[in-house]
Amino acid sequence: MHQQAPRKGNPKNPTLVKIDFSPLREPRYNYELQKEISQHRVDMASAAMIHFGLEIGKVMRYMKGEYTGANRDVKRTLAAVKGHITDDDYNHLKRILINGCPSRLNFDETLHNKLRMINRGNSKSFNEHPDLVRETLNKEDKYSHILPMDEDMPLISPYCRHTPQGLVTKPGKNPRLVWDASRMMKPDDVVMNNITSIEHEAPITFGNSKKLNLQDIWDARVRFPDTPILQATADIKACFRFGRIHADLTGAFGFVAGGYFNASVGMVFSSNISAPSWEPCRRAAEILSFIYANRPDLVIKHRYYLDMIQWLVPDPNVRLTPAVESNHTEDQSPNASDTIQRPARIYVDDALLFALSVKKMKMALAALIEAIFTVMGEPDTEIRQCPLAMDKWVLLQGSTVQPLLGLVIDTNRMMISIPNTYIDEVRKLINTTWHTGRKSFTAIEAQRLTGNLGTSHKERRGFFIY
Repeated sequence: MHQQAPRKGNPKNPTLVKIDFSPLREPRYNYELQKEISQHRVDMASAAMIHFGLEIGKVMRYMKGEYTGANRDVKRTLAAVKGHITDDDYNHLKRILINGCPSRLNFDETLHNKLRMINRGNSKSFNEHPDLVRETLNKEDKYSHILPMDEDMPLISPYCRHTPQGLVTKPGKNPRLVWDASRMMKPDDVVMNNITSIEHEAPITFGNSKKLNLQDIWDARVRFPDTPILQATADIKACFRFGRIHADLTGAFGFVAGGYFNASVGMVFSSNISAPSWEPCRRAAEILSFIYANRPDLVIKHRYYLDMIQWLVPDPNVRLTPAVESNHTEDQSPNASDTIQRPARIYVDDALLFALSVKKMKMALAALIEAIFTVMGEPDTEIRQCPLAMDKWVLLQGSTVQPLLGLVIDTNRMMISIPNTYIDEVRKLINTTWHTGRKSFTAIEAQRLTGNLGTSHKERRGFFIY
């Protein structure tokens, strides 16, 4: 990325040039205990920028470690997937692990547009929640997803720019930074999602995962009408952050917030290339979860994780709803033996699994864990997050009734239903916002209602239908 840059100079703190920034290369032990962004680390990052002539790519390459994914065993990952995934996915995965994201970027930005974005700042939702912003930025920093430095960096470095940020808050979920790279407030605005093309990125196919999972369950019930079908799910931690941004482009994907310029190290939410950058990794994990299936040794290897799971053993007296064989049943069966085995179906970061017994489910989960660790790296929680989302994993219950992707899947009755909490939420919204006394409504109110009502409109309540 090149720009018509302002005059170079030092940030407002002239003592930065004297700071030893070499500790930035050291592993960050006790990162989970970090309560706020360290000003000393900010100063060290700023000092490194000055030392390397404001070229952020040189700073990132100097620091390595978590900031470039240098600790990943790329040879092991590529060897494990070679021959099992498509050549295109293999090449994308190799590029993502070695060079980073995006696949291509050619961007000459004018000083006029750059200053316009800096002066525009961040969204109203972002500015109205300074405490949540600080908390969220601290989380992103301690997990090495961003590198905070002096907020004046975009003004003095031609390799740093600002993209306006939003903050999404939802009940029961952590606040999330949203990289608003699509909104054009003026017709001549140049925004990043219009610059980053998906033409040379991997295709997105996760949208089929939910349907394939339901087809798998239907297939299992057809072939084993008297056997309860257990379900389980696993969440992959920070999947979009896994694809590291190319070292030279971390400033181009950065933003000013919380009093800092935050260079983006991992891929950002709401970029049009975030999902394509995860897809080869997701598909590789899916394939490996099938290749590693039926391996009792993995159950032993990952017993630490499997012992955390609770099991709701099916009631043998419960009547099981039958299923009628459909045209797709045999076509969707990669294993024609007398046992049902499928890859985990991963919908973005949610892995969906089923099995015909607790023993089989443990093997399926162990295969999934091995697949995730093979693609994303073995866990080393002293210096980085475990790629398996442990906060959700410890709450997992293997059962015939499972909440999945905002719906409740009941394999005993072969039914899909809406959680009561969702129904109560819609009723509350209608009663408080859309009561009979209303004569008008705002666009935001309509957006909230249609967003809630539009969830899985084909699978509100009823039998699996194919």
